[in-house]
Amino acid sequence: MTTIASSQTVLLAHWSFDTDLVTDDSGNVSNLTNTNSVSQYTGADTPFGNAAEFTAGSNQRLALAAGATEDALPLENNSFTISYWAKLNSLGTGAQSILTTGQGGTANELLHIGIRNNNHPTAASGPFLGFYADDLSIAATQVATELGIGTFDATANWYHYTMTYDSSTNQQAIYVNGTLIGTRIANNDFLGTTNPNDFNIGSNSFDGLIDEVWVYDNVLTQGQISGLYTVNAVPEPSAYALMMGFVALGYLQFARRKRAS
Repeated sequence: MTTIASSQTVLLAHWSFDTDLVTDDSGNVSNLTNTNSVSQYTGADTPFGNAAEFTAGSNQRLALAAGATEDALPLENNSFTISYWAKLNSLGTGAQSILTTGQGGTANELLHIGIRNNNHPTAASGPFLGFYADDLSIAATQVATELGIGTFDATANWYHYTMTYDSSTNQQAIYVNGTLIGTRIANNDFLGTTNPNDFNIGSNSFDGLIDEVWVYDNVLTQGQISGLYTVNAVPEPSAYALMMGFVALGYLQFARRKRAS
């Protein structure tokens, strides 16, 4: 599969859950509220620092203040990248929604991201990027094939997920552990609803751990997504420019030596 091109991106929010579960570490003040006592997980197995721990059936979630979504996280009718680590305790009986904003019932009015259950007819136990009735859903077997591993089990290990949407082409994409797993052309942008859209991390059905949630206002490059996976950081554009400068300089020196020989 090919990677997806991007233009300049801006970080909208980053929740690391290291110090607490509500502070936006990007400095953009997209702070959260802790509903129904989401716990901070401090186990040694987390990818980077602490994580947020949710229990199914308790309606635990981390949410932006009502009505703040559109200003703080302008995802409607726009390109975006959402990246996070997750490890589930169980797949449950429905979609394990890790992140939601908007309202279901009408196509393209609900942005929901997570893992399908075992009984899903086309994407059993795999990740999904949904706009409601206009979704990219990938079976666990396909994830395993693309990663070159025997099996993909969202409940057995931590995995890094990156979901991108390019509003100029309507292309949805899902990456797992920095590898592009699948793409799809959506019928429309994520439209949201006319009412204020709540933004939630976690849901009533979600049972497991979430860590290092990043939200960008455009489609990250393959290299930037790999950076989030490997070192929990997006390389600075200046670093890319410097690297490319060295590459270009090396090529010119090689060409000159070749002409002189």
